[in-house]
Parts: sequence; structure tokens; C-alpha cells
Amino acid sequence: MESQNTCEEVLPVSTLSEPLLPGKADDDDDLEVQLTPYDRRATATATGASSFSRTCLNLTNAVSGIGVLSMPYAVAQGGWLSLALFALVGAVCYYTGTLIERCMRADPGAIASYPDIGKFAFGSAGRRAVAFFMYVELYLVAISFLVLEGDNLDKLFPGSSVRLAGDYRLQGKQLFIALAAAVVLPTTWLKSLGVLAYVSAVGLVASAVLTASLVWAGVSETGFRRNSTSVLSLSGLPTSLGLYFVCFTGHAVFPTIYSSMRNNRHFSKVLLISSVLCSVNYGLTAVLGYMIYGEDVQSQVTLNLPSGKLYTKVAIVTTLINPLAKYALLVAPITAAVEERFYLPAGSAPARVSVSTVVVVSTAVVASTVPFFGYLMSFIGSFLSVMATVIFPCLCFLKIYRAEGISRIEVAAIAGILMMGVFVAVTGTYTSLQQIIGSLCKLAMAAESHLDEPLLLRGGSFGDVSFWRSCLNLSNVISGVGLLSVPYALAQGGWLSLVLFAVVGAVCYYTGELIARCMRAGGDDIRSYPDIGYLAFGRLGRKAIGAVMYIELYLVAISFLILEGDNLDKLLPGTAVGLPGGYVLRGKQLFTLAAAVVILPTTWLRDLCVLAYVSAVGLVASVALTASLVWAGVAEHGFHAAQDGNLFSLAGLPTSLSLYFVCFSGHGVFPTVYTSMRNKQDFTKVLLASSVLCSLNYALTAVLGYMIYGDDVKSLVTLNLPSGKAYTRIAILTTLITPLAKYALVIQPIMTGIEEKLPPRARQGRLTRAAISTAVLVSTVVAACTVPFFGYLMSFIGSSLNVTVAVLFPCLSYLRVGRVRRRSEAAWIVAILVFGLCVAVKGTYASLHQILSTFW
Repeated sequence: MESQNTCEEVLPVSTLSEPLLPGKADDDDDLEVQLTPYDRRATATATGASSFSRTCLNLTNAVSGIGVLSMPYAVAQGGWLSLALFALVGAVCYYTGTLIERCMRADPGAIASYPDIGKFAFGSAGRRAVAFFMYVELYLVAISFLVLEGDNLDKLFPGSSVRLAGDYRLQGKQLFIALAAAVVLPTTWLKSLGVLAYVSAVGLVASAVLTASLVWAGVSETGFRRNSTSVLSLSGLPTSLGLYFVCFTGHAVFPTIYSSMRNNRHFSKVLLISSVLCSVNYGLTAVLGYMIYGEDVQSQVTLNLPSGKLYTKVAIVTTLINPLAKYALLVAPITAAVEERFYLPAGSAPARVSVSTVVVVSTAVVASTVPFFGYLMSFIGSFLSVMATVIFPCLCFLKIYRAEGISRIEVAAIAGILMMGVFVAVTGTYTSLQQIIGSLCKLAMAAESHLDEPLLLRGGSFGDVSFWRSCLNLSNVISGVGLLSVPYALAQGGWLSLVLFAVVGAVCYYTGELIARCMRAGGDDIRSYPDIGYLAFGRLGRKAIGAVMYIELYLVAISFLILEGDNLDKLLPGTAVGLPGGYVLRGKQLFTLAAAVVILPTTWLRDLCVLAYVSAVGLVASVALTASLVWAGVAEHGFHAAQDGNLFSLAGLPTSLSLYFVCFSGHGVFPTVYTSMRNKQDFTKVLLASSVLCSLNYALTAVLGYMIYGDDVKSLVTLNLPSGKAYTRIAILTTLITPLAKYALVIQPIMTGIEEKLPPRARQGRLTRAAISTAVLVSTVVAACTVPFFGYLMSFIGSSLNVTVAVLFPCLSYLRVGRVRRRSEAAWIVAILVFGLCVAVKGTYASLHQILSTFW
């Protein structure tokens, strides 16, 4: 009985005391209500009965993980001298572990987990911050487990493939990721994970076996090639540091292990012994792997072992057991959080099975498209692990013991550790993300030709669209859901911000003209926005534009679902649906899921011409919305709120500017509309006519909405319209048609890009497309159901992404490829660039601050 309790005490899941997505509890201070089922079990079983030796085993098992596989790669990245940094990282992580112990002693009765320390130091915000980083880290580590399984099993059984229905063949890494997901799936359905905790202890044996296999390989087969190694590599140092921090992750479980000890005053000794044992094993594996394979060592050293050898099979098999056993432990708190967030009945088997299945499928889909295990592990170490192992312990200790007094020497040491942690977090995160984006370049380039399709192009032909049809196309591109937020933007900035609205409209028109000039400079070879980037800056420009546009498309897809959920809840208030198990789906979540069900079949289509025609009703919807506001003002509310409106609000100006840029987004499609025109010289006239028409409609909607509702106007003006009124139903229904029709158009480039990453024979399968589109849709639904800040999300899209696409890229590209003969024009372009940068920086900061405030 003692052993089972102890095993449960050290589960990583027991350290997350609050779900990332708040559950049923309304009171942040009620710990027992907020604990997930796994946390309550851990709290109940922490009896303090673990012996010294048992605790050493538990803590060593917690610290030791798959980071050992990347140690030789880390040394290869940073050189032999980076081993000194490895020792420094180990010492720092040991010291921050002792800081956690001292924080635990501050109030043993109230602190039982890592988030409890955050709450004791910084209140509810501290608990949420710790929980947020831990959930994200758990999800990414779960993905890395599947990547590890796929890579190594493909190494163990090369050339394996399975033929499925529809002449689709599953092979290589993807096959084994799917098999690993199928194996771990039933384990995620279990209510009690105690047995898996015992199985996960074989990770210690796996580490020793791996080291022995490297010795075997070096002595009997490969030898030790010291000449192919480097002493120091500054460029790879951030990656090395990030991977070193991955090796010493485990601080999240330190509080639970501390509470489980029979004599917790010996925790520092246990921590020292465990750290030394793991460090010796890590260091030995790193040195052996780098001496044997040199600069050719891969991100997982097992991939270097020759196929077919006995020691290779032994090393891979023992290494793979650990991730398979620990996967369910990692995703358990995530599934518990989702169950809490969606008010699923406690202990409901169907709910647990459904949620865990969705989580496993999502991680398997991501793992199948991630070709950069080392970079992913480096990102986890640089950003998430550094937060858990360095930043949080130091900040919490300083906060808790500040009143009691801390010696200056210790304060200086902690300050130095914080500076080191921040440096590693910033440089390592930047480097790893840069490497990850580089790995995704082929994905972006493969799908870039699908990124900018005109919404109403006949048969995909070029050069045969008339002037008036081009006006309709471009107006349909510019007009979108930004219309719903312009009254809110006006309320944020005040009446004088309308001047900035006009400035934004003029700037976006001018940058659209710059795009047309770039198109003329490139000739017939330029047909899309990424082509302009390639013309101006080569492959780097193409990649930059592709990356920004993919992120923008994904966030816009999420905003579409938020729009559907919010407005349908307004249209049909109080609607609820009872599901099996006593679960009731209601409100925004119900309608978000309903909209997703309607959209899903459209995402399975390859030919989206019909949807392109349906999306043209967005123009009608814009007029209908404006008419509904006039109706509401005349017949119901009147125009009295304008008397209380602000003339100017400096604090809300960044949000206003960002939302104004959302209104004029669409530059990514301008090159395709330009190419489709019969007479390309008329593009400037088409752009002017479309910009003026959309600007008038935007301005009229903004003025009417603000005059009617004043500062009480919501981020979606349709949410202010009274329920049950005819004009409310007309406005909402017409507004909702456009997102429903455009969603598939928005995510099509994302799906196409993922398909291009698959083997050629798999790209044409209907099952493949359905699986990809379903996974993308499910991920956007989950995000939409948990985002309570539509206005802030749109502001972030406008300030960060739309400004980049609509202002920065056109100006920079034109300066690069255009012939700017007049100094006045060059000065004007530079001024626009400065204006765009200011909006992007300030607006992004303001919107992210508001989003984080919503969470915390």
C-alpha cells in the first residue's frame, strides 16, 4: 500500500493544481473545488511515508527522461566547452530545487504542489501562470514522445508499410506514430494511472542500457573519432543550453515528492544524490555519443546506431518503453482540464474516452508533421523548462521571503540566475523557433501557390475578368468580419480616431498600389504575394510572407468560429442540448460546435468554386448590418449615447488602429486579382473604387453603432442588438453567412500545405484530406471555445499580422524592386514604414496585455 501511494505521489499530473481552462469553480481561492480529479487523488495520498532510498529512486526517475537521447546532439551543437555550461545548468537547477524546498517550508499546510507555491507567492495569477506553462509543456512533451517513437521504430523496422482502404499506404515514421498512438490510446482511458507509474520507472534502466549500447558501439563497431569534433560553437550554444535544461526538468514534481517524504528535511540530500546520478549518466552519454559520431550525431543518438545490430535493437526497445508508459501520465491533466472546462460529469467514462481520444489524435497529427525533434526539445527547454526550473522558483522565493530578509549574497546569486534564465529563454527560444521555421520552409513553399486564390475567379483562368467583376472580387476580399468591430474600435479611440481610420484607409490603398507596381516590375512570373517576396528578397522573403500568412489564416479561422458562437447565442438565447451521461451543451460552446459540424463537410472539398460564389453574400450582409443599425437607432434605442461618447482616448488608440487595419486586410489576394484582370492597367481604379465603397460602409457602421450604444458597444456590435427583434435576427443571420462560407477558403492553404508534406501517393486520398481538415477544424474549435476575447484577438491579428502584410511587406518590397526616383516618395514610404512599425509594436503589446489580463 505504501508503494502504491508513493508511486502516485510522484506523478507529474499531481502538480497541476488548476486546469488551464477554468472549470466549474467560481471562487479562485477554493483549492478543493479547483483541483482536478488527479490532483485530489495526489493530495489525498500524500501521507509522508516514503523512505530516503525510495525518494531517491522517485526523484531520479522524475529528473531522468528522454533528454538523455539529445545530449550528444547538444554537445555537437555547442562543442566540448559547452559541457562546462552543462555543469553550470545542473548546479543552477539543483539550487533552484532547494529554493522550491524552502518555499514549501513557508507554509507546509497550504502548499502541496507547484501551483500552490505560485498562489502563495503571487495569488491566483501566480497559480494560473504556473499552470499555463506546465500544460503547454506537457502537450509539447507528449508530441515529442510520439515523434521519438516514430523515428526510432522506423530505425528499428526500416521499410515497413501498411496498405489501407482507398489505395492509401501508411509507411515509415507516420506508420509507427499511428501505431504508437493506438497503443497509448487505451492507457489514456484509464481512471487510475498507478500501474503506469510503476512501468515508467524502467526509464532508469533504459538510460543505463542506452549508455551501455553506446560503449558497445564505440568499442566493437564504430570507434571513437575525436578529430571530427569541435571545441566551441557559439552559434549552436543557445540550442545546447536549451537541451541541457530539458535534461534537468522535473521541478514540477519536487513539491509532491517533498510532501511524500517521511523526513522531508533530507530533501536537499535526496536532490543532490539524484542530480549527481543523472548528471553522470547524461555526461557519459553525451561524451560517448559525440566521440563516436562527431558532428554527424543526430538529434536522437539512437538514430545513429547501425540498423540490424543487436545493441541497436536493445537500445531502441528499452528507450521506447519509457515514452509509451509515461504518455498517459502527461496527457491526464490536460484531459482532466478539458473535462472541467466543458462541465463533463466527474467519472463519466464516455466523456473521458472522447476527450482523451481527441487529445491523442491531435498530438499524433502534429507529430506526423514535425521533422525536427531536436529543435522541438530545444524549444521546450529554452522556453518552458527554463520557466519551471529557473524563473518561477527564483521569483516565488524572492516574493515569499522578501519580508523576512534575504542575504545580499543570495539575492545577488538569485539575480544572476534570473539573468541567465532570461538570456537562455530569449536566445534559445529565438534560435529554436528560427530552426523550426526553417524546417517548415518547404511546407510553406509547397503550398504558397494555393495561398492567394481570388474569391470569384471563373474556372481559375487568368486575364479574362472584366472591370466590374474585378471590383466585385476586390470588394468581397476587403469586406469581412472587421465590419462588426468598427463601432468598438471607435469607442476605444474616440471620435477623433475616425481621422486615423481615414489615414489607415489611405495608407492601405497606397500600399495596394505598391503591390501592383511590384507586379508590373516582375512581369508574368509574379502571380502571388509570396512571389513578390521572392522577387524582392529571394527565398527568405518568400518564407517570411508564407509564415506570416499561415498564422494569420489560422487565427482568422478561429475568429470565424468565435463570431458564429457569440452571435448565434445572441440569436437563440438559452438554447441547450442534453447529451448522454447527464452532460448539457449550451450557449456559445453549443453553437460553436454546431457551426463546426456545418462547416466540416465543406473542408473536405477540393474544388471550392461553389463556396467562392456563396461568400459573395458578404457584401449583402454588410449592407444588411448597416440597415439593421439604422432600424435599431430609429425604432428602438435612438441616438442618445453619442452625448456620452469620448472625443479622444489615447489609451485605446492602439486597439483602434489595429482594428482599423483589420478592416482593410486583403493585400495577400491583391496579386491574384491583379493577374486575373483583362486590363491590368485598370487595377488602380478597381482598388480605388473598392476601397472607397468599403470605407463608406465601415465608417457608417462605426458612427451608427457608437451613436446608439456609446462606450457600452461590444467587440461585436451585433451582441448589442436586443434579443428577439426582427432586425437583430436579420443582422445576425446575414452576418453569419460569410464566415460559414469563407472558413473552408481560409484553411484550404493550411490543409494543402500539410498534404504536400505527405508522401506523393498519400496526397490524393480522400481519407487523408478528411483527416487533415478534421484535425485542423477540431483544433480551431477548441481554441474558439476557450477564447473569451474576440475583440482582442482581432486587434492582435490587425496589429501584428495585418500590419505586416498590408504595410511593411509592400513598402519593403517596393523599395527593393521598384525605381523610386523622387525623394518625396521615398520619404513618404519611409514614413509609412515607421507608422506601421509603431502600430505593430504598440498594438501587439496592448492586445497581448489585454488577452493575458483576460486569462489572469
